Amino acid sequence: MNCHRQSGAILILTALVLPLMICCMGMTIDFGFVYVQHQKLQNAADAAALAGAAQRKENDNATNVTKAVRKYVIQNYENSNISSFQDESADAVPADYNEIYITTKLDAKTSNSVTAKNVTAVLRQKIPLYFLRMFGFNEMNISAKAVAQFQSASSGIFDYTIFGAQKSPRDKNDISKNAVVFRSGQTSVSGKIGTNGLIGLADKGYGTLSDGSVVGNNEYESESIWCSPHGKPIALDGNYSTAYADPIDISLNTDNALTSGVRDYINTISNMSLPEREKANIYYDASSKRYQFTDNQSNHTFLGVSSGTATTTDGQPWTKSYKIIIVGGDLEVDTPENCDFPSTDYAILISLHGNIRLHNLSRFRGIVYAPAGEVWMDCYSAAAGNFIGQRVNISNYSTTIQKDALIQYAKIPMFINQTVSLIE
Repeated sequence: MNCHRQSGAILILTALVLPLMICCMGMTIDFGFVYVQHQKLQNAADAAALAGAAQRKENDNATNVTKAVRKYVIQNYENSNISSFQDESADAVPADYNEIYITTKLDAKTSNSVTAKNVTAVLRQKIPLYFLRMFGFNEMNISAKAVAQFQSASSGIFDYTIFGAQKSPRDKNDISKNAVVFRSGQTSVSGKIGTNGLIGLADKGYGTLSDGSVVGNNEYESESIWCSPHGKPIALDGNYSTAYADPIDISLNTDNALTSGVRDYINTISNMSLPEREKANIYYDASSKRYQFTDNQSNHTFLGVSSGTATTTDGQPWTKSYKIIIVGGDLEVDTPENCDFPSTDYAILISLHGNIRLHNLSRFRGIVYAPAGEVWMDCYSAAAGNFIGQRVNISNYSTTIQKDALIQYAKIPMFINQTVSLIE
């Protein structure tokens, strides 16, 4: 009797539980299918957004970006049943199971020295349901969204008109130890002055700093950033702000992310053939040899060479002029009178391990970079650009040193850090 009763109870329990189990299994199958399809859609959206952001780096054209997004959706969506990929508005829903709708959005913003360009890829798909059809749910709309960003940011070093990286002992009687030194009076500077140390001003060290700021090392915040033999701090006249920040590493060390673009640029030039350098007005020698460049020919746009070794492919002295000079040792550059740089171009002077001395009797426009040494400027005419070294000395009376709109980070790829990454 008890056995029959137990068998009956089991049958009743089975009758009650089995439909629930079947329902759970059916829902698991449907929702598992939805999850897998959504994951495929998300993977395609991620790849497409990254491709779109990379396209904005190469060619920031909306049509090209949209094409890149669509191409990578097709390449990365793992479903052979999809036969149609359509570019549609944000509210459109696919009518068929074999369609995917793609919406591409572009936006950009610039803050300080950082430009961020975003690409949003939204994919929408209609997928069939199987078990849930019994309850009136025949299909489900799913979507996946990814946002990728192309970011272009100044390295932080070349934001400065003048930057001296050496830390300075405070010695008012020997300002030559300071990271930035103004040795004569009436110096006019526009743009940012930055230093990891102190700014030394000689007896006549006064002038004007306009349209810019002075940024010093946090370690010196409790004292004045200015050092003067007058016995009290003397600042430049004019409207400017003073701020303090962490020290900046200007070295070319391989672990310094701030100069990765410069290292890549120098490496590219080192791998160029001599004819390629000649064509591009580039002089390169990584040895410790000392060079002096000058130009006494009025028809030269850039800088000629007067000593050192400079030969053409056939071994003859090269009389062309240079736009870019990169050497391992000390570098001295003279620009004669009446030889101003054209308004649409600039020079790049780099000493990898030595010092740079600039004598400009004509207006100089360019980047002067001595990551391991000193930049000494005998400015007899205006100089514009970026002057970066362990120490920077400005020695001539009544000097004008300016930032230059032509030489901004966005126009010189070697001096910026560019990244493409998923942000959402």
